[in-house]
Amino acid sequence: MHKNLEWLPQTYRKALKNFLKQIKPYLKEIKCLAIVGSAARREDFIDGWSDIDMLVITKNREIIDEIKRIAEKINETHSKTIRGIGIISLWIDVDIDVYKWLGTGCEYYNITKNFILLHGEDIRKLLAEPSRKEILKSIIIFTESLEKHLSKIKEEMLEKISSHEIASILFPLLRFYLCYKGHPTASKIEIINTIKNKQLLTMKEIQIIETIFQDILKGRSRIDPKLNREAKALIEKIISKLSNITLD
Repeated sequence: MHKNLEWLPQTYRKALKNFLKQIKPYLKEIKCLAIVGSAARREDFIDGWSDIDMLVITKNREIIDEIKRIAEKINETHSKTIRGIGIISLWIDVDIDVYKWLGTGCEYYNITKNFILLHGEDIRKLLAEPSRKEILKSIIIFTESLEKHLSKIKEEMLEKISSHEIASILFPLLRFYLCYKGHPTASKIEIINTIKNKQLLTMKEIQIIETIFQDILKGRSRIDPKLNREAKALIEKIISKLSNITLD
């Protein structure tokens, strides 16, 4: 186990070791294998809520499905104890400028700040910091996608949605919002502290964010319709701000 991952809960370490053992025959075909996201930051990892997001870069298309199959099988085995191992970023390094695409926009900061190399080459050195236009483009794409998702959440559904589900919408949105404001962040704690220090939201709105964060931090997946409505209103307010962005 990588020394920077020894702090992971035992259930997560067991699943990760199992995954790495099973993909070992394919490592020679993998140019970069790394953990990105909350599992790469101890202070942002939440037992039972965080997943392990794996970045895989390979030229061999034939092993992609097999790696996904291995991850899915391990997730089924450990479904009661961990959220899962996700092959969320699987880029094929062929004759395309994959590294430029990978580091485009706000995701550049997410990858470069939340990154633990497990095998191969540290691709962060190949990523150029995005231009302001690239950042804005990534925010527009993200916002449009989130608007479609949010439109499907009807008023009556707020009676059933957990704080964990709200957090999975709110914190990515806040990360893009801070990137738009010129304050790229990589962790939930960093997001909250930046919003406080820069006074980017009201005290009431910050309290909503902190309440949701404390819920997931303590492993509570409660349903609070009033909090959900307040959080949805905050989400809609931020989306409204970001929806006015243009590339001109």
